[in-house]
Formats: sequence, C-alpha cells, structure tokens
Amino acid sequence: MNATKAGRCSMIGLRPDEIEWVRMLVTLLRHPDPLAPELARQALEYVHTVVSGSVREQRMNG
Repeated sequence: MNATKAGRCSMIGLRPDEIEWVRMLVTLLRHPDPLAPELARQALEYVHTVVSGSVREQRMNG
C-alpha cells in the first residue's frame, strides 16, 4: 500500500455525509466482542430484506 494514501479510501457512489455511517459499521464489524459483529451483520440482513421487499412491492404496485 502506498504510504501517502494510508488511512484514505475512496468509494464510488458514497456521499460525504455517509462516510461516518460506514466508519461506524466497520467499527462494529471489527469489534472484539463476537456478539457486536454478529448483531451488526443480522441488522444489515434485516434492513436489506425490508428494503428489497419494499422495492418489489413498489414495482408490483407501480
């Protein structure tokens, strides 16, 4: 890794106001207590399922 770029990461499609949320998620996923990453993973799966379901409903109704 280039030393001048250490600590920086660019993501296509990520808005500046979303960066703190991504940092918080990464912190939870790296947490030393094994329950914290698992809970974060389950929460993400739940949100994904809910969003996917609402998108399907909108397509069917719209």
